[in-house]
Amino acid sequence: IVRQDLKNLNPNWADLVEAESRQVEVESDFNTIIGAHEYHGSGQPTRIAIEDFQEWTNAHDFIHLRTQGAKFTWSNGRRGRAHTEERLDRVICNQSWIDSWSSNSCCTLPKNRSDHYPLLHAFQLNNDRGASSFKFMKMWSSHHDCINVIKNVWNVSHVGCPMVVLNQKLKALKMRLKTWNKDVFGNIHTNVQSAESKLHQIQNQIHMNGCTDDLMDQEKLAQMELDKALKFEEEFWQEKSKKWGCSSY
Repeated sequence: IVRQDLKNLNPNWADLVEAESRQVEVESDFNTIIGAHEYHGSGQPTRIAIEDFQEWTNAHDFIHLRTQGAKFTWSNGRRGRAHTEERLDRVICNQSWIDSWSSNSCCTLPKNRSDHYPLLHAFQLNNDRGASSFKFMKMWSSHHDCINVIKNVWNVSHVGCPMVVLNQKLKALKMRLKTWNKDVFGNIHTNVQSAESKLHQIQNQIHMNGCTDDLMDQEKLAQMELDKALKFEEEFWQEKSKKWGCSSY
């Protein structure tokens, strides 16, 4: 990357960074790093690209938001000495953006088939969230038994005026769905970790013992289980983002 490339990463950025008082937040694969500590490999990072990126962000007083999770957000997927990792993905913003939110954080999410870790940037107006509200999760509707759970609760008779009956049914449904979610879906983040670990173990067996039809079938099944777990986790974060005000890259 040369200086002109950085200026043209996005044609709209030129206008954004002109006004210091304007809130600016950019999350992207910048295809460069800010220092050698963000590089791991047998080669050497390009010094000119690093200096240009530093100069560009410093000129506009951009802040590199700290990212929790994976140290490097990209790898070339190669093995041995050819393996390279870099932190190419990040969130940068100015002080006006940070001052607009009482909570501002960024973390990596699990990666599956991509060579990049996705980023989750979460921000809130205040930290006083009070009691957590109940919300129907989209992933529940994908389970074949969800409709039966709802019907069974809704068909129970209650005494009172229509509004009282409705309120009692909603309360009962809320409690039943919470219990059902725990029993059926469990902790979706733990499920992702377990699925990743299972796939990793199978792939290690393939590397050590060679490919067999049985191991290949196990790998395919484990990959499907991981995809399913990641789908549920993605839907979970999408639901949360609507409530918190989040963006993901």
